Amino acid sequence: SAATGIADLLVKAYIHEGLTEEEALQRLWFADINGLLVQSRTDLMSHNIPYAHEHEAMSFIDALKELKPDVLIGASGAHGTFTQEVIEIMSEINERPVIFALSNPTSKAECTAEEAYTWSKGKAVFASGSPFDPVEYEDK
Repeated sequence: SAATGIADLLVKAYIHEGLTEEEALQRLWFADINGLLVQSRTDLMSHNIPYAHEHEAMSFIDALKELKPDVLIGASGAHGTFTQEVIEIMSEINERPVIFALSNPTSKAECTAEEAYTWSKGKAVFASGSPFDPVEYEDK
């Protein structure tokens, strides 16, 4: 999947920066429609298994609150994955939450640029895999 390909590249980048593969894998967490990818799940696809952690199962929202990620990378192809609640949680735990809604076409992006900026009160660093119209937030 696209998400696994992105993660594979991130692992290589971490290794290039001096981390071991195990250390790199520990920094990357996945979630899907069924929640956090953990080793106890029996529905994991083979390419996701290296990224499943020894951790209790939990929802995406609960995982955000517990793990406090700096970056969200969406490659789900499901618009609405990054809801207002998700963006607001990211904004509470990060001064500048990084939101990458990479799915395309635009109709399948996890959130829009306008949603990311509005729900983060202009704090988000946003990138997408699809073009969006320019967004103004508080005259910026």
